[in-house]
Amino acid sequence: MPGSVLIGANLGGADMVGTILNGANLTNANLNNSNLTSSNLSGANLRSAQLIATNLFNSNLTNADLTGAELRAAKLDRVLYDGLTMPDGSKLPSEP
Repeated sequence: MPGSVLIGANLGGADMVGTILNGANLTNANLNNSNLTSSNLSGANLRSAQLIATNLFNSNLTNADLTGAELRAAKLDRVLYDGLTMPDGSKLPSEP
């Protein structure tokens, strides 16, 4: 599903382990309590997405945009985050 347009999608509670969503547009999507373990969300647009208690363990968020996203209680262990835009709009540096 690379490049998918899922604006405002309700994916709350979904089991999406290993899902490939690189470059997807998930603006305003509800991903609360979803399991995205080992998923590829590189370059994804997650602006204003709800990721409360979402499991992102071992996922790839390289160059993703989380501006305005809600990440309370999200599991973020072992996440790749080079170039990630944080919820406050600040951008993490990319590795050379």
